[in-house]
Amino acid sequence: MIFRSLLLINILWASPKVDHLMAKMSLTELSAQMIFVYHSDPKFLEKNHLGNVLVMQNMLKKPKALSAELKRITSWKIPAWTSIDQEGGRVNRIKKLKGQGANPSARAMSSWSLESVEQKGRLIAKILQAHNINLNLAPVLDPFYDEKGDSTFMAIEGRSFGDSPDDIARARAFCKGLVIEKVGCVLKHFPGYDAKENSDHAIALSHANDSILDAWMNRFAALKSQASAIMISSIRFGKNSAPAVFEKKWINKIRAIDPNMPILTDDLWGFALRKWINPGVLGNEYSNKYWKKLIRSAFDAGNDLLMVTYPAKAVLIRKYLVEWGRQNPQDLKQIKASVRRILIAKERQGLL
Repeated sequence: MIFRSLLLINILWASPKVDHLMAKMSLTELSAQMIFVYHSDPKFLEKNHLGNVLVMQNMLKKPKALSAELKRITSWKIPAWTSIDQEGGRVNRIKKLKGQGANPSARAMSSWSLESVEQKGRLIAKILQAHNINLNLAPVLDPFYDEKGDSTFMAIEGRSFGDSPDDIARARAFCKGLVIEKVGCVLKHFPGYDAKENSDHAIALSHANDSILDAWMNRFAALKSQASAIMISSIRFGKNSAPAVFEKKWINKIRAIDPNMPILTDDLWGFALRKWINPGVLGNEYSNKYWKKLIRSAFDAGNDLLMVTYPAKAVLIRKYLVEWGRQNPQDLKQIKASVRRILIAKERQGLL
């Protein structure tokens, strides 16, 4: 199997440029690289040392203003990843732009020719590049069916490419189109969103066994050379497990696929994850005590990039990382290892 055979050939990338950069970075600057936050005023991002952003479709209502802001933060000494999850279908973030009211879903493209999928990837990338967006949180590689043969949430939503673990050709073509036009891609949601429920509302549970999950993990291994990062799932794999984003087991599986690959969380402010850490949570009421515990859980699992859709909470994440790095040599070592993966990925993408 691809997943197992790759264990023997992975090595850490050498990068004198990244090593030189990191030698001059403060702990605050290092910590900034580990954060993804909803795009905000560049002055706010700079003041609070927040290193990467997520663009949402409402932000594209004023594309010229947005493009100018993103140009500024991609001109930093270490350019920001400016990301969007432009999957197509129901997740069509660019629909506010002229002529982009409809874009095909991954499921629709799964029946297209490889050339057509690649061309669509290139077209999407050109649109993103025109607005200074350099990273697409796509493609989705999740299973179409759970272990009982029922359609998964990602299949019902039409968000995933291919209906079998071996069907990766069109996902590869989509990635190729993005990368040719210098937009990075993020593979998601590792190891495979194998449930019918929407985990934004409550943590979904997969009953898939290791054999099934290994087969789907092969898709991530097969496409790793085209990816800038892998996003880990927030669902649970087994009744006695925590959400995957808090489980070191799944982080280690990605490290086995590629020790250089940055691992990105989904939105840590998601209600279901906050409720997992504090079952008594109500709406947006969430104390800093539990927020710190949640971030610590994601950090201890080994995630490299921490995403949050609440800018003020991103500022707290950066403060926590600096605090932990100053207090604990092992935490500092982990922060540096994460940042090295991130900067190598940015260098491979041509941003450094």
